[in-house]
Parts: sequence; C-alpha cells; structure tokens
Amino acid sequence: MDSKATDMVVNNKAAGSLGIGILTIIGLFLFKEGSLLSIVGLLLGVISLKETKKYKEKGRSLGLIGIVCNLIGFIGFVILFNINSIIGSFQ
Repeated sequence: MDSKATDMVVNNKAAGSLGIGILTIIGLFLFKEGSLLSIVGLLLGVISLKETKKYKEKGRSLGLIGIVCNLIGFIGFVILFNINSIIGSFQ
C-alpha cells in the first residue's frame, strides 16, 4: 500500500460518532428524544479514540467532537426529561 493512502485513513467510528452526535442534538430539539442514539454515539467515540491511538489513524478530533456532541445530547435529554417530570407532577 502506498504511504499516501495510509495517511488519508480516517477512523470510520469517529466519523460515525460525530454524525450520531449531530443527529442527537437535532433530535433533542425537534423530537425531545435521543438518549439511545447518544449512548451508541458515545460508545463509538470512545472506541474510535482507542483505535486512532492504537493504529495511528486520523480522526481523533472527530471522535472527541462526537463524544462532546453525544454528551450534550444525553445531558440535554436528562434535563428535559426531569423538567417535564417536575412540571407534570404539579398539574
């Protein structure tokens, strides 16, 4: 394999984690849901960080940003769920 070809390899799990993180944030605002997706995205992000370090692949920043986006989506869902529960208990 050519060395230029190996330099261009980006970890697919990192890109997937970022994509899922973006979908989770969008789902949080549009559908008030995204907890399951964010857990899958977090797992993909953590796995991608380990793989990028082990195999010297590119995409570490994608994995980190994906983890952050998925954390925002998950924490936002938890906060939104608790607020809805509190408001629902007063009615």
